[in-house]
Amino acid sequence: MDEQNGEVLSKEMDGQARELLIKEFETSWQQLFNIDHRRGVFFNYFNVAFFAVLVVTAGIWTSGKPLSLVATIAFTATYLLLVLMARTIIRILESEREANVRYRKKINLIRRLFLSEVEDDRIQTYLLQKDIGIRASVSTGHPPIDKVGETLKHIYFLLRTEQTVLLVLILLTWSIWFTSQGSV
Repeated sequence: MDEQNGEVLSKEMDGQARELLIKEFETSWQQLFNIDHRRGVFFNYFNVAFFAVLVVTAGIWTSGKPLSLVATIAFTATYLLLVLMARTIIRILESEREANVRYRKKINLIRRLFLSEVEDDRIQTYLLQKDIGIRASVSTGHPPIDKVGETLKHIYFLLRTEQTVLLVLILLTWSIWFTSQGSV
């Protein structure tokens, strides 16, 4: 940044305010990275549990032995627990997304504070780039930051599909148990 643009900032804020805003900017970026990391952890652990249960279910079902009532209840409880876990993860991800949006808005506000008065055409062009996530000007007509986001749409779809699979497994488990009771 050249001397003239530095003077604009120095007129508007003192050194401590500037340092605070820079630290706030860096902290907000770190929080975004933390949110992305947590999102992956929740999703990955759930998927490990889901596929482990599928493997155990397939192993027991292919063994050819009839399911006991205790095994049927245990499978049902496990499937229901995973359905509830998926629901909880969806709620956690929604909450994390809300935090993500807040941090993005804060980052964009700080960008606007530092860069909106800069007269360099390259900086002003940069501030108008909605395709790289910059929303530093409220007058550009950009839509607000999406509350769901593209990545989460796919994660939600997969989690809801897994919930549906678990509910179908509950029905299949009980139908297998009832069928085995009729043939005994």
